[in-house]
Amino acid sequence: MSCTCTKTEIEIKVVTALRVALSKSNITPASRFGREIDIDDFVKRGLFFVTKMAVDDTKASGCKLQTLTPDDFVKFKKVGDIINAVSKEFKCTDG
Repeated sequence: MSCTCTKTEIEIKVVTALRVALSKSNITPASRFGREIDIDDFVKRGLFFVTKMAVDDTKASGCKLQTLTPDDFVKFKKVGDIINAVSKEFKCTDG
């Protein structure tokens, strides 16, 4: 069995995890870092671990982040960039 997911599933997991971690209920995929989400690069690196915990599947054959790194998260301009990167790594369907 291989990693199966949809971009919508990843979006829900990422947005929910960031809302909880940052205590901001208004985070959406369009939310921009430095604007709506005012955090520094150190905190953005930490969001990698928040995201990893939210999206990694506990099953042995499930989806697990392996190529994205905390440094990648510093480059992201908005929440949608995280969603796109995870979806791309997992090769999610757009369903």
